Amino acid sequence: LSGVKTVVISEGITSVGSYTFFGCAELKLVNLPSSVTEIGLAAFLGCFLLKAISVDENNEAFSADDGILFSKDKKTLVQYPAGKNLTSYTIPDGVTYITDAAFTYCDKLQSVIFSNTVENMGFAVFLGCSNLSSVELSNNLISIGELSFALCKSLCSIVIPDSVTAVGSNAFSECESLSSVVLGSGIRNIEDSAFYFCSQLESV
Repeated sequence: LSGVKTVVISEGITSVGSYTFFGCAELKLVNLPSSVTEIGLAAFLGCFLLKAISVDENNEAFSADDGILFSKDKKTLVQYPAGKNLTSYTIPDGVTYITDAAFTYCDKLQSVIFSNTVENMGFAVFLGCSNLSSVELSNNLISIGELSFALCKSLCSIVIPDSVTAVGSNAFSECESLSSVVLGSGIRNIEDSAFYFCSQLESV
């Protein structure tokens, strides 16, 4: 799909497979019909200019708000477009789950605030968000997934709430500016290489 900037998926298609648009670096807009009920892992990975995903209002599985893809009930944040121009984003109240790779390589984001309804997040959610310097996690978050903040090279500090029981493998690996980590009282498990190559880490 080299050079393609807009994709309109035909009515009748029910599934968008994993990595379907992988590396479509010029893609800016995707329109999902009412028939799509399933979207695979990292379907939009590497779409660095993607600004918006729109969804037919009759779709019973998905919805969109300001170009951001959610489940129909708005409880799951499915995909934040990597080319969106916001520097800060607050995950809306009501969202309980953030899917795998939902914000991967969103290098314009500098600040993210979780609403306190967020309880779970997948893996590699913020992988490679190179300008992300500030993150405020939900006070009801249960775990931080594998590779969740890996390669967030501008992240300076992180406070992990008492609600979090586990930090996944490589969750903060190669966060080369990370100097301060506060672990909440609920932590029971920190997996392999969680803070691998955090070369500026001074305080835990």
